[in-house]
Amino acid sequence: HIMPSKYIQAFVTAFKKMPFMVLWKTQLESIPGLPKNIMLTKWVPQPTVIGHPNCVLFLTHGGLFSQHEAFYAGVPVVGIPFTGEQRYNMRFYEHLGVGLKLELDEVTEETVYEKIYTV
Repeated sequence: HIMPSKYIQAFVTAFKKMPFMVLWKTQLESIPGLPKNIMLTKWVPQPTVIGHPNCVLFLTHGGLFSQHEAFYAGVPVVGIPFTGEQRYNMRFYEHLGVGLKLELDEVTEETVYEKIYTV
């Protein structure tokens, strides 16, 4: 599924302000106004990327496999859950102090930026 454009634009604008590269796994071919610090890709070897020493954060839906990969790599998480299991997993991240939950209807440039820099 592809997010509505208002959410995509919120992520793009927030990421644009950040001093690091963003690897974004998406089915989108392109995004208008994409800054140079964002790379779009349809597939990544997720455990390898998350385990890389330069990976400082994992933005995820909070699924079980993503949870295992993030814990194993020791990478903090910002999660946007879509289903019950994902919401539970994100509450668990918050309880442990290793992640923050962001509901889709709360996504704005400001909330994305804030969650990333808070976690």
